[in-house]
Amino acid sequence: MAAVIFVLAGLSALPGCLHLIYIADSRVLMTFDIWPWLTGGALYIIGAIIYAKRWPECSANGKFDYLGNSHNIFHVCIVLAALMHWYGSIRVFHERQMYACPTAAN
Repeated sequence: MAAVIFVLAGLSALPGCLHLIYIADSRVLMTFDIWPWLTGGALYIIGAIIYAKRWPECSANGKFDYLGNSHNIFHVCIVLAALMHWYGSIRVFHERQMYACPTAAN
């Protein structure tokens, strides 16, 4: 069940990205890099799949009890994904600080 939640967390960035790419006014963001959002989402999904499959301990019984087990890899992926989303959020915040809102400039 936890793996499903983190797959959904990985997919949660898609609606906002699709909105900014296809619907939002291009004047709202001068530049928008989608790669931090997609990378973060992919890391959430990869971590959830590794955790659900219990890899690598299923292939080498007893060798990954303390370090390198699926739970550790899962946490590394989740932290990296959260950092990627944080980085993307900071970039968008700074973008909005650098350029005035289009309605205020009119």
